[in-house]
Amino acid sequence: GGATGSQNPAAQLFKVPDYQPVHFELIEDNIKADYVLELSPNKIRLLHQPDKLGSNLKLPPNLTLRTIEGDLEDLCWKDAFDFLEHVARWEKSKALDNRNSRFDRSKVRLVLTDKDTGKDFSTTDKPTEEVELPMKKQNGEHEKKPFRFTVENGSQRELECGLFYFADDFAVHSLNTDRLPAGSKAVFFEDFFELTDGKTASQEEIKLIVSTEPLDSFLLAMEGLKVGESVSYWRSKSTRGGLDLRPGAKDQAYNAATAEDWFAVSMTVNLKGAA
Repeated sequence: GGATGSQNPAAQLFKVPDYQPVHFELIEDNIKADYVLELSPNKIRLLHQPDKLGSNLKLPPNLTLRTIEGDLEDLCWKDAFDFLEHVARWEKSKALDNRNSRFDRSKVRLVLTDKDTGKDFSTTDKPTEEVELPMKKQNGEHEKKPFRFTVENGSQRELECGLFYFADDFAVHSLNTDRLPAGSKAVFFEDFFELTDGKTASQEEIKLIVSTEPLDSFLLAMEGLKVGESVSYWRSKSTRGGLDLRPGAKDQAYNAATAEDWFAVSMTVNLKGAA
C-alpha cells in the first residue's frame, strides 16, 4: 500500500507498470513478503518486511533499502526493479542447492577453525549448519576473531570446490575455487571476523559448492549494492523521454545441467559480542 495526498498538486502516485520480473514476483498487499515496495506520491521505498526479517541479525528490521523520488516514472521504476532483481538473485544464490544430488554429502566437510581456541566447527550431511563464535572485548572494543576455513574431501574421486561469502550489501564474494584430490584436504580461506559500527552481534553466511565438473566462480559472484541510498529522477530541459522497462541481458546463474553431479552446503556463523 502507499500514502495518499500531497501538498504538491503535481505529485502523482506511481502505478505499477506491466513488468515481468526475472527473479522475483510482485504480489499486491502480501503481508508475508520478504521485501516490500511502499508507494507514495513521486516516491518509491524498498523495505525489509519487519516481522519476517526481525530475527536476522545481519539485516535489521524496518531497514529502508532504497528511496527513489522523482517525476520521471520510467526511470524510477527501472531503478526499483533493477535493485529488486539483484536482491532476489542474491537470495536465490544463497539458497542454491541440488536436491537431486546422489553424492554422499558427509564425504565432504567444510571446517571452520577458531584460531584463538583451536576449536573446529564442521558441516555434516545437512545442507545448512549453524555455529556460534563468541567475540571477546578488550578496552571496551570487540577484538577481531581469526579464523580458517578448510575443505576435506573424504570421497574416492577428485572434486572441484568453490567457497563463497554472502555479504550484507547483497554482494557475493568468491573466496576460493580449487580442485581437491580424493582423500585430501586444503585450507581454502583465512581471515578475521569482526563486529563493526557498534554491532553486538552479526551473521556471516558462507556457502561451499562441490562439483565433479569444473566450476566458474564468476557465474555466482555479484557486486554489492548501496543499501540505504536515496536517488532522484526529476524532469529537466535536457531530459527527453525515459528508459525501456523491458529486461535486458538476464543474470547468469550456475547451471546444474552442465555438471555430472553437484551439491552445496552452507554455514551460518553467528558472532556473539561480549556484554
